[in-house]
Amino acid sequence: MFKLLAYTTKEPRLKLIIEEDFVEVGFYLYVFPIDSKKSIADFLQNSLEDTLEFAKSNYGIEKDEWKKVKSDPIYPKDVPHN
Repeated sequence: MFKLLAYTTKEPRLKLIIEEDFVEVGFYLYVFPIDSKKSIADFLQNSLEDTLEFAKSNYGIEKDEWKKVKSDPIYPKDVPHN
């Protein structure tokens, strides 16, 4: 099963989703405005560690702040609201 992690920022109001792709591809970090189904950015990294570090460097999100989710990454219904 693919990994799916989510985080919602307070300011600006954004949903961030980390989605695992196939091993040979890596992990995507998707960025959505809080009330939108359309991502405004996506970043491909080689590993989950790289993706978490990228999110920390660019969005200030610590590794332990991410929450596991099960819903569709394009429009996550269970993204936690921080």
